[in-house]
Amino acid sequence: MKKTIVYLLSLLLLVNYSYAKNEIITKKISEKSASFIINTDTKRTVVILHPASDAAINAKDLKPSSIMQESVDISEIKPFKGNYYIVFDGMQSVIPITIKGLQAKTQYILSIYKPETKEDVSTQHKFSTLAEEPTKQASGIAFRQPSESSIELIWVNGNGEKRIVVASKGKSVAGMPEDGKEYNSNSKFGSNDSKISDNAFVVYAGTKNECKVDNLEPSTVYSFQVFEYNGSNEATNYITSTLSGNPRWKMTAIPAPELFPAKNVHENGCVLSWKGSPNIQKYILDIAYDEKFTRFAEYYENADIGDITEIEVIDLDPNENWFVRVKAIGEGTQSEYSKILKVKKGEK
Repeated sequence: MKKTIVYLLSLLLLVNYSYAKNEIITKKISEKSASFIINTDTKRTVVILHPASDAAINAKDLKPSSIMQESVDISEIKPFKGNYYIVFDGMQSVIPITIKGLQAKTQYILSIYKPETKEDVSTQHKFSTLAEEPTKQASGIAFRQPSESSIELIWVNGNGEKRIVVASKGKSVAGMPEDGKEYNSNSKFGSNDSKISDNAFVVYAGTKNECKVDNLEPSTVYSFQVFEYNGSNEATNYITSTLSGNPRWKMTAIPAPELFPAKNVHENGCVLSWKGSPNIQKYILDIAYDEKFTRFAEYYENADIGDITEIEVIDLDPNENWFVRVKAIGEGTQSEYSKILKVKKGEK
């Protein structure tokens, strides 16, 4: 009984396999070649390539030609009619095939014919080769003075027809564009319609050499990379190499610290504190005895106090008013000074 069941199941699988759906899977497409996997049945299969502008033909009367190589260069074979090339003719259920000698930025149709069936054509697959890749990448990204929420950048164009700018939070770009895709852009960083990976967004696309990126967080590092490309839609071809000054990163402006009222004031010192910002390397503290900061307290002129936001200061002159200011230092940038805090003589 078990043998009978196994036999019936095997027969059923064989019947289903013999009527397997004809399927063309794209593996890789470049400027002048394309690779596919074709899944079909074990009956005779004829695969014909022709430009998309030409109509399908009737291949029922084609004589077997036994073309079963995994790589075919159409520049080295004769078309059997007009611009129609037989790139495979044989009995094979899984057909890996690479077609070479194609024209860049051109649409083609790959058709599966089953001469033993009544259908003129079983399956058609339309594809486009890529445009020629640019040979020179953009370079020399430079930044205009960033604000707390935006950064303006300019660069030297390469030789692509157009270019995109990809931005990521952090010191490296977290995503690369894929050939065969033309991306939406949005100058507002983080917009879903311009997302190409979890932390990579297309913030510019066009022909210019400058852009402004908004919706950024203050005191935060962002990285930018320009990618030149040729073509459009499925023929889009990017150059993804780097060049001097591309990519680069920059920190947005740091808000000026906000000093809080002094605490624990005594005759020669107090505790100072302020509202800080993220990603700060250090704070610079100044304490002077005049509002113009010409007479500094000893030890407190451009004092590097690290990244703390509260400090006890001592050894101040009890007979003077104390004027305090602080600024933040980040990576490649710094904030304005805080508003001046005045601690009056004798105040407690």
